[in-house]
Amino acid sequence: MSVTERNATMRYTQAEKGLIEKGKSSWKDEIRDAIEQSQATNFEELERELNQLDITIDRVTNKTITYRHLKENKKVRGKNLGEQFDKGALENEFAVANERREFEQQLSEYEPRESEYRPRDTEKNIKRPKELRVQSRENDFELE
Repeated sequence: MSVTERNATMRYTQAEKGLIEKGKSSWKDEIRDAIEQSQATNFEELERELNQLDITIDRVTNKTITYRHLKENKKVRGKNLGEQFDKGALENEFAVANERREFEQQLSEYEPRESEYRPRDTEKNIKRPKELRVQSRENDFELE
């Protein structure tokens, strides 16, 4: 017997679908939006950002994360919001964000400072001996 794994990027309940049809958003959408807009690179930063929006991280286990919407006093697991809101996906996003920050920091250390820039060598800046200067090419072509 095989069990198909259901992974959805966004998971909506029937109640949420009904709200969307009426043009309203749900408390779960508020959590999704808050997480998507976050610039956090770890769970502590994420929790600080979510707390400002009346959302907390209620519980973190080895495999799952549970969010609580304080105004509605309701909880939801990350996997029920969608694949990208579960603990594993967030850990991957944090790792990518941290690698990007490290790379940008290393890159900024190697960029030359403004005082180190020098004008590009152009014909005007190069002093060539007279014998190496290019002379007119009129003699190279025969006119008919």
